[in-house]
Amino acid sequence: MKFLILNGSLTPPKDSNTQRVIDRVIQEFDHYGVEVNEIVLRDLDFEPGIDIVKLDGQPDEMTSVLKAVLEHDGLIMATPIWWGTYSSYIQAAMERIGYFDDWSIKNNVQPLYGKVFGCLISGGDDGWQHTYSQLFHFASYLGFTVPPDAFVSAVGPGDEDAASTKEFEELVRIFVRNQVSWTEALQKSNVGLIAQTRGGSRTGYTSARSFKKGMIGARRR
Repeated sequence: MKFLILNGSLTPPKDSNTQRVIDRVIQEFDHYGVEVNEIVLRDLDFEPGIDIVKLDGQPDEMTSVLKAVLEHDGLIMATPIWWGTYSSYIQAAMERIGYFDDWSIKNNVQPLYGKVFGCLISGGDDGWQHTYSQLFHFASYLGFTVPPDAFVSAVGPGDEDAASTKEFEELVRIFVRNQVSWTEALQKSNVGLIAQTRGGSRTGYTSARSFKKGMIGARRR
């Protein structure tokens, strides 16, 4: 079992409250013997867009993020709250990950069925419920399963200390427990594959330029 955390902090890890939340969550995953890999989005060299590659058709470092999503059993987005919503790095990742929707429409296969989703939110401003509801909608639309209590929030007027409270610790324990438990259930039941064999097709608007050319491995290198 492997989980991928996308760190959408706008500040370096040493100054980041979001990083503090991530570190505590990874520590809790360690208790279950679960592998967690973190990607700091601000460290990547990438081009914004809605495809798996840059405008010139070449892969960039966000292309590798999409590949990593496929290689993990769960995706966790970690973000501070900026102006009432998630960070610009998370928005950029969502726009690129949205390519999977285009691909699934073209191929009538949902590659993200059977994977779970969660989010970690830090910040001192109101808006965390709005933020995670947006992320949950995005994840569900792409085919992720969102378990109960699939969020950890460290918010409040004194967000410097928000990641040190009993309430925060309880959120972390429940979050990790449910992420692991639902992943185990999905893997044992194989429901992601079974559901897709029962008929029905995806229809919709495909926006990515390269969706006709297949998934990531088929692109030029």
